[in-house]
Amino acid sequence: MIAAFLQNADGSFAFGRLVISLVMVCLLLGLALVVLPSAIRTGRIGYISGWGLGGRTAYIEREKQPAYFWFVFAIYSLFILFILNVVIECLFGRGHGFI
Repeated sequence: MIAAFLQNADGSFAFGRLVISLVMVCLLLGLALVVLPSAIRTGRIGYISGWGLGGRTAYIEREKQPAYFWFVFAIYSLFILFILNVVIECLFGRGHGFI
């Protein structure tokens, strides 16, 4: 499926799409790896509330909302495994990933 996504119109392999996809995946993985240690250290996970990037940053705090905090923390942790699976499938092909 990934090979079909990374084909040009003439059937050749699109290296540009592969590079852009891997860069975006690495950026998302880096974001998750920055958020999780910060969440453990400070006890809060930030998110943007409101419309667009101009909204204010609200926080899910561990002391005030422990169930929400640990739920979001678990989602970020599973997101890391998903991104690693996508990278492995991009590099080695379907069937060699975690899932």
